[in-house]
Amino acid sequence: LRPLPPPRVAAAAMAFQCGACCTKGGDPNEAIDAAPAARVDSDEGLKKVASNPKVEASVPAHLSIAAGTKFPDTAPALRSSWAAVEGIGLQEVGVLFFRRIFEIAPGALQLFSFKDVPKDKLYDHPKLKNHALAVMKTVGTAVSMLDDVPNLLPVLEGLGKKHVGYGVQPEHYEVVGQALLDTLATGLGKDFSEPLKAAWAEIYGVVSSTMIKGATEQA
Repeated sequence: LRPLPPPRVAAAAMAFQCGACCTKGGDPNEAIDAAPAARVDSDEGLKKVASNPKVEASVPAHLSIAAGTKFPDTAPALRSSWAAVEGIGLQEVGVLFFRRIFEIAPGALQLFSFKDVPKDKLYDHPKLKNHALAVMKTVGTAVSMLDDVPNLLPVLEGLGKKHVGYGVQPEHYEVVGQALLDTLATGLGKDFSEPLKAAWAEIYGVVSSTMIKGATEQA
């Protein structure tokens, strides 16, 4: 038996499966819904992120990535780019992330506890906003632990096994990954260079393949 992972490792692992959380077999939003909702009036922040280049975050030039750079050498730029995203506002970015998921795969909405919220109220609903904020916060925890990937991998395998029972399929991971890259591109604008995009795609690829491996081994 493997020893239990440190709490921060387990928390970081949660970041990479929250985008595909569902309600089957239990409501993953229960703890989130118990917390007070962060105050955001309508979708003004989201609209600014999506349409106003003046609010695009900026990645420090000295942390840019040369083409062909691989992990772990990309870790500083990954952290820096996420810090820039945090500067925009995690809840706004999280709502944009879920909006993109449901644009790519409308049926994915059925996996969530807010699936019955009317469409015209969905992105302003506290349940979705709270969940979006929680996902973004845990992504931040994961990014801060990029030097602890070896401890993270067995936890991710276990999460992959767990989410088979939630109805999560391998194709869902691809949707979440694409939505993440698109959201980063919107938030970071011109600073989301091709090498930085490749760095994010690489680290998400490791995470998703590890979780899919765990799910496959269970079958």
